Formats: sequence, C-alpha cells, structure tokens
Amino acid sequence: MLRIALIGAGRMGQAIATEIAASADLELAGVCVRESGMPSAITRLKAIGGLPEVPVVSDPRDILHDADVAIDFSLPDACESVAAAAVKEKTPLVCGVTGLDATSLSALQAASVDIPLLYERNMSFGIAVMQRLVQAAAAALGGE
Repeated sequence: MLRIALIGAGRMGQAIATEIAASADLELAGVCVRESGMPSAITRLKAIGGLPEVPVVSDPRDILHDADVAIDFSLPDACESVAAAAVKEKTPLVCGVTGLDATSLSALQAASVDIPLLYERNMSFGIAVMQRLVQAAAAALGGE
C-alpha cells in the first residue's frame, strides 16, 4: 500500500484524491492546505466517495512523516517550504505547481539532491492524456 501526502486540494488535488479513493493500492496519508482553505478542503474531501477521513493540516511536516511520497499541486508561494519539509522528512516529492519563479525552481533543484523529485509544470494536460490512453487501452483489451 502506497501512502500519499497530498499538498493542495484544488482541482488537481481533488482529482488525485478521487483516484486514490478508487485504488486498492493507494492510501491518502493526509492533506495539506492553507489554513484559510481548511473548511472548504474538508468539505470537498468528504464529498469524495470511498475516501476515509484523513488529517487536513496547514504544515506539510505534519503528514509527510506518514507518507511514502508527497504530491504537491498547491501554490507557488508554498513550493520552497514544501520542498524543505520533504527533504527534512526524507519523503520523495512529485511537484506539479505552475508559475514557479527562479527561487522556487532553485529550491526544487536543491531538494532533488537529497530526495527523489519529479517536477512538471504541465501535468494536468499529461494526466488528461494518460486517462484517455488508459480508457482506450482498457476498451481495446476488453476491460471496463
């Protein structure tokens, strides 16, 4: 069972949480959002069928220690602190945050020396294409 810490609960975060809920091999370790966004994040997460109640926190360190990997689709201003927390907790990081400046990109580069790190700023398009390819493959192979 792969435990995932989700950083950000916007559209991509919700899509990822939905996929985690539908998978037998994945488990949501917790969600990190800005403190001001906690009430709406909790409401959106509760609306996802099959997702057990998980910690919703404002400091990523509070959930990274329980995760095998962190997935960050938060905001550019959180990137440096998320990368630093992932390094401190030795948690691999997948970052799909868009609009990063040179300082944030440097923080990710520095973090990649200490932890496995994947950064892609156009992941939402990639995920949409991958979903279509998986659906086409399942249909061609006789799956649902």
